[in-house]
Amino acid sequence: MTQHIYHSPVICYEVTQEEDSFGISVYYSNHKQSDDPELHCELRQVCNAYDTAHSLVQKLSGSCALPVHIPELVEEFLSM
Repeated sequence: MTQHIYHSPVICYEVTQEEDSFGISVYYSNHKQSDDPELHCELRQVCNAYDTAHSLVQKLSGSCALPVHIPELVEEFLSM
């Protein structure tokens, strides 16, 4: 699988894969390993389709969403 990472000026948006599901990781540049939810949000097993995860990450990166807002925005996206 090709890994896709999108960047706003200071935030990275990444599609992740774990077995047969996909997740997202959103973090401020240089804070990928942070445990602080204001700096890094990692959601695992968001969906089973790469296209859905990719579309979600594209929308998040286009909106420049902050890591702390990602859980709420993902829930909203998946409920549509």
